[in-house]
Amino acid sequence: MVPAGAKRLAVPDSETPARSKMAADRLIARREVYLREKTLWRMLYETAGRSEEIMGVGIEELDFAGRRGPV
Repeated sequence: MVPAGAKRLAVPDSETPARSKMAADRLIARREVYLREKTLWRMLYETAGRSEEIMGVGIEELDFAGRRGPV
């Protein structure tokens, strides 16, 4: 969850189209996809973080109850 006072950054110019929330939810709901990949996709979608940043986060650094992690 993003704090209420946080400001959204401008979207950089990109040739890659953004997926809708519904499309992301459909990908994550697929039964043949491993939980690790689903978690990565969810974190990438919800945080708009770079894959290198997300992959660098250790499980022990996450606050599951508060849905937070290091910045």
